[in-house]
This record gives sequence, structure tokens and C-alpha cells, in this order.
Amino acid sequence: MKLLKLFFMIFLVSIPIFVNFDYRALGQARNLDIEANPTTLESGFNTTVIVNIINNFEPIYDVDISISFPQSQITLTSPVVIGISNWKFEKIKESEDITIKPLIFVPKDAAGSGYVASVMIAYKRLGYISPYSENHYVGFYAKGEVDMVAYEFTIEEEQVVAGSSLSITASLLNKGTITARFTNVTLLPHPILTLKPESYSYLGDVDPNSPSPFTLEAIVKNDTQEGMYKMMILTEYEDEERRSHTFENEVDIYVVIPTVETGPQSLQDKAIEIIKNNLLYIIIGLAIIIIIAIIIKRRTSKSEFGNEEFQS
Repeated sequence: MKLLKLFFMIFLVSIPIFVNFDYRALGQARNLDIEANPTTLESGFNTTVIVNIINNFEPIYDVDISISFPQSQITLTSPVVIGISNWKFEKIKESEDITIKPLIFVPKDAAGSGYVASVMIAYKRLGYISPYSENHYVGFYAKGEVDMVAYEFTIEEEQVVAGSSLSITASLLNKGTITARFTNVTLLPHPILTLKPESYSYLGDVDPNSPSPFTLEAIVKNDTQEGMYKMMILTEYEDEERRSHTFENEVDIYVVIPTVETGPQSLQDKAIEIIKNNLLYIIIGLAIIIIIAIIIKRRTSKSEFGNEEFQS
């Protein structure tokens, strides 16, 4: 199939040579010239093509012009002329140009291929009974489109702990008509991130209407403060004409500070904690005990002194 396309493109490039070839040597004269613009058509859309018929010959009469696309041998679908495909002119003077504007529709399935339109021109000349006809060919290329979107961004953890791994998952979808080439996605540098090889993902070819999931990873630095941060993800790809395209998506992540986990307390630690929490009550209790002890001691001293006097 690729060889057929290559051969067909070579044929399209050679068309201008064929157009200027002297067909009188083959028994078919070409007295008129044609020019068409644009010759690159966007698949899935209608395109108005301006076709100029240039008469550098002699006055011609009863001119009948029609344009059509023969069925392609490479693809199942071909461009078609929408609406008017036949034009009539009573006369085209010598050195006069006329313009027709066919509206051409290219199906999405026709993207990425070349096509040849047949422009048939029939006319009469003064002094000649038989009509003349010329068949001209115009090469067109059906240009496809890549319409890439990224969606369903998901963070593995709703709250990412500072010092832990960040994992972002999403998918790419090509909503266009042709394959996106050399596709890759990258988590862009950020002050709170330490990037690693998994921060980049190469997806290669992304076909139309085929979701391509990907995952990007990085490490959130230990000294990151708690809060919301915006991450940027870059998507890059090339179209069929090797032109590069890029777009970015923004993803919010929320970072939290890790909590310090403590092991089971010893009896000594528990006692110290109880003392700290009840220090005031302990002081008051000790003070009461000391006062009671002083009172008891005084009473005991007085009692012993009284007994000594009585014995005397």
C-alpha cells in the first residue's frame, strides 16, 4: 500500500509535465491551459477551488466544461464535486480567461492520499464541423487533521505528602482524521518536584479515535510547604507533514506535611506526662501534706512538754 501511494504521489508531481506535453503528437491536441488553486484539500470539509481556463489559441464556441473525480484505486473513498459540476459558455475569446469555482468535498476517510480530477472541455471552432474535446488533469492532495485532547487527569492521592511520590494518570484522544506521529507527554519542571525518567512518556503513533492512557511520576521535595500547586503537562506530536504541534494542560495538586508518628509510651514517660498535666494539683497536695505534718509535729511537742512538767 505504501508503494502504491509513493507511485501515486510521483504521478501527481509529474502531472504538470504531462499537461505541457504536446499531445498533437498523440493525435489529441491541447489548445487550452488550466490552473487550479488550492490543490491541497482538507479532509472532512468542503473547499471551493478556483479553476482558470486560459485560451491562448483562437476563439472557441459552445464551450462545455465538466469536472469529476474518478474512483481512486488506492482508497475506497474519493473527493466529490458538490452541486454544480458542469459549466457552459457561449464563447471564449482568444487570450481570454474564464473561471469556474467547483465546491469539492473530501471525506475523512480520504485523508492522507492524492487524487486526480478530470477536467473535460468540449468546444467548437469556426470552419470545423466536428467538435473538439480536451481532457485535462489536476492533482489534489487530501490533507488530514490531528485534533489532540488530553482528559481524565487523576492524582493517585488526593493529598500528596511532602517527600512522597506524585503519580498523575490521564489519556490522550486524537479526534482528527489522521495519525499523530512521535507523540510524547512530559511533566514540566517545578520548584517542588524532583523529576525522574517516569516524568516523561513516549506514546509514538496515536490513531484517530483510539484513547492512549499514560502515567507520569515525580518526587515531591521534603521541604515543600503545605498548599495547592499547579503542575504543567506538555504534549508534543507531529502531523503527516512533519510539522510539530504542542499544547499544555494544567493539573492542581495539594501537598500536606507528613505527621510524626510516635511509638508506645513507657511507664516513666506516662508518669512524667501525668505529672506535667497535674502539676498544680500535685503542688497544692504537697503543700497541704506539709502543713498537716507541721501541725501534728507541734501538737506532739506540746504534749510531751506537758507530761514532763507533771512528772516534776
